[in-house]
Amino acid sequence: MAPNFDSRKFSTSRLRSAHGYDNEPVIDNGLAFRLPKFTDYHSRIILRAGVRWMIWSPNLRQDPFYPGAFIHQVPLLLPTEKEQIRTDGHGGRWDYTRNPQHYSHYRPWLAFIVRPGFQEPFDVEYDKVHSVWESTSPEGGRIPPDALQALIERNDLLEAQIKSLFPNAKQIQSGVVSRRPLHPDRAAPDGLLKIDRYEKLLDRMMECQRGIKEKATWVTFVRTWVLNPPSVEFNVRDEVIQAEEKFVGVWLNGDHPEFGWWYLTRAAIPCYIINRIGQSIPATPQCTTFTERTPVSSLQSPYYKYDCIALASGGRYTTHEVGYPQAEKVAQNGLDLARSDLRWQL
Repeated sequence: MAPNFDSRKFSTSRLRSAHGYDNEPVIDNGLAFRLPKFTDYHSRIILRAGVRWMIWSPNLRQDPFYPGAFIHQVPLLLPTEKEQIRTDGHGGRWDYTRNPQHYSHYRPWLAFIVRPGFQEPFDVEYDKVHSVWESTSPEGGRIPPDALQALIERNDLLEAQIKSLFPNAKQIQSGVVSRRPLHPDRAAPDGLLKIDRYEKLLDRMMECQRGIKEKATWVTFVRTWVLNPPSVEFNVRDEVIQAEEKFVGVWLNGDHPEFGWWYLTRAAIPCYIINRIGQSIPATPQCTTFTERTPVSSLQSPYYKYDCIALASGGRYTTHEVGYPQAEKVAQNGLDLARSDLRWQL
């Protein structure tokens, strides 16, 4: 019998889950990469601040959210400052487990992250914390032992798979093994058992889940390389193949993505490109924000469960734009970039 109380509460203000997504991104529309032959593409036109942008893909009919390029001095990490934490615990526009990012030379496996909603039943790293949480009193609760055990077993399994793939990974690129995801270690999931407050479990469990997702992604990346390795010699006759929609994918703009050709012709990774459209090209805008028609729009719904729980419990939202100054336009390397000196632009 379910308890007649709900201990899913917050003691401090939090950002809405969709906070900051409609802010101006840092746009890098350069493309230092020659695409393989393709016969079709999917696109949408966005009119933003008087500028038309075309977001398109040569291998998938899907509308992705464009997060923008992160500032090069900033590592691709997620914020831990209290004023930047959201009601659902995710990391905003740069959360690589939710949104496709610009290609990472250091972590090329991030393109293989499985999108929420496409996971297998045993992928417990996608379990929703608000559903797993078990209230034991009006103020406290826990993660059920069976849910915790499933998380521990999943982490242990992936660790074993990663170690078994070391010989294969060493053949791909120097650093694939040394830069492999290490978090969470065995102690991290175990520590969840001691937490009796929803907001703390939310943050810690989301952190564990992100790490486990990346471990699973690393395994998929190496296995895909083994099953569908790139051609020994560059072949201009290679053609783009249909991507698998279950993957988050990658933005090819910016620095040359050395795995880009493989993503498109062998690995079936969704690849996205953003281009600025000149005035001489006729194109009718379909959207006015980068979130329209994308999976991000679900975060903006008034019925988004995590936000509803926060409101129902009397939780407070930080409704003002914390840490999001108006980005200014500057020219760099002939590209139009919206730059900000902000530490976190999520």
